[in-house]
Amino acid sequence: VNPLPLTAVPLPIFQCSNGAVTTATFDLTVNESVTTAGATGMIVSYYNTLVDAQTPSSVIPTPLAYLGSDNETVYVRVEDSATGCYSVTTQLLRVTQGPVAITPTP
Repeated sequence: VNPLPLTAVPLPIFQCSNGAVTTATFDLTVNESVTTAGATGMIVSYYNTLVDAQTPSSVIPTPLAYLGSDNETVYVRVEDSATGCYSVTTQLLRVTQGPVAITPTP
């Protein structure tokens, strides 16, 4: 029996929106060393639902430039490339709003 890979829930990833929208472009891979608990030989993939991560189907195709929403949870599958065993953890995305710029009168 092979053990499941160790995983950890990373801190949220923060990005600024440009405007009044609640979406931003995220690099989902920035916390891979945290989610894999520093283990090598792991295959990391990202999904929008837990079911997709467990199947796995409907992988997020662009984890380096993912358009995410504020308070969105992304499911991270960590699979041991040697055994095929996997664990799933989550990554929270947070979008912060920049200040509103007001053009002063001349």
